[in-house]
Amino acid sequence: IMLEWWPNGIKKIGEDPESHLKSLEELGYQILEIDDKNQKITPTNIEELIKKYPNKEIEDINLICKK
Repeated sequence: IMLEWWPNGIKKIGEDPESHLKSLEELGYQILEIDDKNQKITPTNIEELIKKYPNKEIEDINLICKK
């Protein structure tokens, strides 16, 4: 699954961004961050993503979730 993860957008519809990621992990998906700036795809985890986003430069991030 490739998706744009937008924590503030998820909050705006009354959902919890962390729960969204936990659901993916519970389904057996590994979460990978697409870093466009450095042209890298790196494994990440929920804790890292919650700490990193949103920030003053980036409000959302593209993710790949693979089994």
